[in-house]
Amino acid sequence: MEAPISKAPGHAGAPIRFSQFVVQTIQLAPAADQRCFTAKVTLPPEEDAQSHQYPEWLDAHQQLHSTYADSLCLALSTVSADGIAECWRTEGRALLCDALTPRGLEASLFYEPHLRQWLIIYRLDLEADSATFRDLLETEDVYNELRNVFVISEMGSRVSAFVTKTEEKARAAITEQTERLYCIQLNPRADITVVDSSGNITFFFPSSTPPLSTLLIHAHVRAERIGQEAEPLAVDDTDLYLFWGRFHTIVSRDPDTASAITRFMPIQFQAQLVWSYLSKTNRELQGIERQVISGDVTKKDGTMDLMDALNNSIHYAILMNEDFKRSIEGDNAKVYVPASCRWHMDESLTRAKEFAGFLSDDIDRNLKKKSLKSEERQNRALTAITILGVLALVETWSNYLSLLQRDSVEGVAESGFMHALFGSSDILLAFNTWFPIVLFILCVIAVILLLVRR
Repeated sequence: MEAPISKAPGHAGAPIRFSQFVVQTIQLAPAADQRCFTAKVTLPPEEDAQSHQYPEWLDAHQQLHSTYADSLCLALSTVSADGIAECWRTEGRALLCDALTPRGLEASLFYEPHLRQWLIIYRLDLEADSATFRDLLETEDVYNELRNVFVISEMGSRVSAFVTKTEEKARAAITEQTERLYCIQLNPRADITVVDSSGNITFFFPSSTPPLSTLLIHAHVRAERIGQEAEPLAVDDTDLYLFWGRFHTIVSRDPDTASAITRFMPIQFQAQLVWSYLSKTNRELQGIERQVISGDVTKKDGTMDLMDALNNSIHYAILMNEDFKRSIEGDNAKVYVPASCRWHMDESLTRAKEFAGFLSDDIDRNLKKKSLKSEERQNRALTAITILGVLALVETWSNYLSLLQRDSVEGVAESGFMHALFGSSDILLAFNTWFPIVLFILCVIAVILLLVRR
């Protein structure tokens, strides 16, 4: 058992103010997602740029960089401190009610049209008595308690009521925007899913916080499913930067809290955006691969159009990710590269691009094989039609012979052209007799050859 971590003296009554950021993944049903991918890319109208309601930290990033130039961001909801506290009391979240004081919540809906990716962004500001909070970190799984406010982690768990209302607003907004941008109608309940166990949590503690790094590392390890080897990143101007799985913790030494959030939160957001996109793209690619293996791909089912759209989207995701790396300058090497390495993001994007290219080539080969088989069937059908025509000619010739008398044969043979061609009525009569027989034999041989080749 670990020994209790001693409390730092002189901080017994100092309040701790911190923020919890949640980036929640939203997925469309596979059929709806494919319709959006194969629809023409309709970027948000230019007038939407004036109505963007980005969170402050993302808006500050957007003012300087164009990483998300074509994105759409809408304000979903704000919840007051009293509203949050009352909701927690009603839901019986005693641990949170007793130890933490909410200071308000903001939620936004983000959409990247090139990636066809929707995300909900939450910011929950909290305050706690220093001594109480330190005790809480030592004895309770406070990280998961706060995560469960926003994320369904297991069967039977439930999110807070204000989160449920926010998700319903998100569904309505996604339905409206999808119809506006792509002329596609969605069923808000059946086609739009807030993915369970997918919310990515970042806790941000400002510089005025008493020394909590050791306690926060222990709380982090306790909360993670696989956290025993989680090690902080070495980042300037921070006391702690812990990037791992479901949880991330940042303790900044920057006295300007807003500036520190503007610096680090875009990194956290970009990582979750790429992770969400890769999860969706891998699902799409696996579904297409199953179609290829089962031989269900045809020219008319739109699979090739979907593959073209996915290839374009993956290449754009790589381009956007590289653009983001340039935008954060030195923090790319110190923060984003180690973070993306822990989540294998760059490698996963590369593998997705390679697999999508291979799958496109495989589909193209399969369609060409099917096209060749179809051409062979058409050729056999044309050959059969030709044989039937020849047989009809044989029958016509046979009828002609039955009506033809020898006197008339001699008359025809003595005509100038026929006499020059056949020479005598006997030769013409022999030709009339054997020619249809030879045609019939050739038709029989052709049919036998067709059957043998088949």
